Amino acid sequence: MIPRGHLTVATLAVPLALLLAGGLVIQTGEETVSGVLHVVWGDPPDGAPLLRTYLIEDDGISHELQLDEAQLRELGGISALNRRRATVTGSRITLRRFQVGGPLRVQSIGLGAEPQAAPLFGPQPFANVACRFPEVPGEPETIAWFDGLMGGTEPQLDHYWRDVSYDNVNIQGSQSFGWYDLPKPKSEYVGDFDGDGSSEVRLGDLAQDCAAAADPFVDFSTFIGINFMYNDLIGCCAWGGGWTLNVDGGSRWFSVTWMPPWGYRRQATMAHEIGHAFGLPHSSGPYGATYDSRWDVMSASGGTCQVRDVEYDCIGQHTISYHKDKLSWIPADRIFTPALGTSQRITLAPIDDPATGTDYLMARIPIDADSFYTVEARRLQDYDNNIPARAVVLHHVAPARSKDARVIDEDGLGDPNDDGAQWLPGEAFIDAVNQVIVHMIAETANGYQVEISYGSLIEPTITVAVAGDGRGTVTSEPTGIVCGPADLGPANQCDASFPITTDLTLRADPDASDPAFTYLFDGWGGACSGTFPTCTLRLMDDQSVTADFSVVPPAIDVPGSPVLFLAMQGLGDPQVQSVEIANTGGSPLTDLAVEGIGYAGTGGWLAAELDDTTAPTTLTLTPSIAGLEPGVHSATVSIGSSTASNSPQTMSVTLSLAERVTMQQLMGALFEGVPLPGPAATVLDDLANANGFLDVGDILAWLDAGQAQPPLSQNARSRGDER
Repeated sequence: MIPRGHLTVATLAVPLALLLAGGLVIQTGEETVSGVLHVVWGDPPDGAPLLRTYLIEDDGISHELQLDEAQLRELGGISALNRRRATVTGSRITLRRFQVGGPLRVQSIGLGAEPQAAPLFGPQPFANVACRFPEVPGEPETIAWFDGLMGGTEPQLDHYWRDVSYDNVNIQGSQSFGWYDLPKPKSEYVGDFDGDGSSEVRLGDLAQDCAAAADPFVDFSTFIGINFMYNDLIGCCAWGGGWTLNVDGGSRWFSVTWMPPWGYRRQATMAHEIGHAFGLPHSSGPYGATYDSRWDVMSASGGTCQVRDVEYDCIGQHTISYHKDKLSWIPADRIFTPALGTSQRITLAPIDDPATGTDYLMARIPIDADSFYTVEARRLQDYDNNIPARAVVLHHVAPARSKDARVIDEDGLGDPNDDGAQWLPGEAFIDAVNQVIVHMIAETANGYQVEISYGSLIEPTITVAVAGDGRGTVTSEPTGIVCGPADLGPANQCDASFPITTDLTLRADPDASDPAFTYLFDGWGGACSGTFPTCTLRLMDDQSVTADFSVVPPAIDVPGSPVLFLAMQGLGDPQVQSVEIANTGGSPLTDLAVEGIGYAGTGGWLAAELDDTTAPTTLTLTPSIAGLEPGVHSATVSIGSSTASNSPQTMSVTLSLAERVTMQQLMGALFEGVPLPGPAATVLDDLANANGFLDVGDILAWLDAGQAQPPLSQNARSRGDER
């Protein structure tokens, strides 16, 4: 249903056409009325809210007004109209079939004094007046139950409003009365009275008739507000706002709620409607809904409803800082308003706890003449146990629109209670157009530390340093950092500034320009950590990063297997051998030296000489068997360097010395397969063709080498003569 109070000229065109087609007679006329403007909010248990604006003349005659959104904005919004004297000129539509005048379509409004809703201090006692429809049996709750609802013990409503208002407002002195019979049946108060196909509620009649029924028994002069409690539904909604009533022999303004049973049986709903009676509007998320923000009792009353009372059901959470400031409950020195062109760090106390010294309860950041941002801290405690989470919450406030305050939800996912609306340390809200930044710095024991920049965008600086004995370069994406060795010259840019919240990726690359050196990236320090070559930072403030590079040192590489010398007594020293000494490191090896030779046993000797002190080079080994006994002899050669990472390296040398053999032993080895003693066969084979076995060629080579021949025995010579 589209409430009549919201119909624009354009939306009236369709029903008017339908009425004309049905042959109805329509009269229009212009009139001017004066009185006090009354705003009433209608809240259904589900569905969209209703908003009605009335002008009530001093004699109690009420006129529903039809204002479109553009008119409301021009006039400063609903909050600027509520409880103000005004003179209204407009035209009214009357349908002859029903003889009921429709709303007064406003053409002009002349406004008088400022609204009476703010500031709001001191006792605000309510009369709970319970009324019955004559044809509806039953009294849903007792009068004593209503007295309990308004009491001063948590979560009763006097305690609730004391807590929410920092004890600026109370409803002490509230009393309950009834049940009283209404003079007319329900159909006289709720129905389609103007023939537009939708049901209307005659709020003025419901209030006045109930008040008149109670008037003989109630001294209304002792009350600021009236909660009208009915024993049945009153159309779609529970209602809250204000009304001028004729009681105690005169007429005056009251803060008023109209409550069906489902409304007064839920503490959060009752708190919501009393908030309207105090002049508070709805707040919401940014998605066009009204009851979607669990941060405010004036939106989704009761929030998460995780905390319920056995008697009063879902318990209301606090209202937002904008509403508390609207009613002047927050002291001026507890509201932070930044100066243009400044950046300042402040501490926000949670809005449910004013007893935190000098910490701010609210930040108010101007945008333009018609709007601003609010910043507040929330925590899960007491009545705020029904909010979504402990966090900082921001609202965009434009008082000229129907829902003044809207939650700032960064992710745009349709839920103003999710992570996108919960601003936590390390995050920042940025309005680049209006040059506003709210940077969440840290959580304190009680609230949050935030930095607010207004009129100039913060550009944190990232400073990079290259450290270690290696060479490398750090670059950034977005570009700006190219930080490397000092010989990069003017291209060396080791610090740069970027807009706040920039996701900056740094990359560390070891230098690969010189093949003689191998450089490594060893890891990050400062704001980055670990050894992965890239690091991504979200720049919320100035940061410093160190990249460590190292050079791979030289490493001595010697043969892994022992160098083997084979020798036989009588054949002289083994041949000289040369082996390669290499560098397996990542930088030049320039100071090689033979640091020592170890030799086991007695007799013989081993010489070792390097061709060069720079690797790669050749090590020449010269052995001597002088004075050695047959057997296996071991030696070690130690190669060292002052710069090598693995110095010293030891190389093994083995010399196998065989006994002298006789000709008879050789002949036995050749023709009879008798093994030669020790390594003699290997030595002889190695001197000749080294084909892996002893043959005649090996012996001939030995003889040809001029080696002394062992004498043959007499028997051997005789056998030779016979042949």
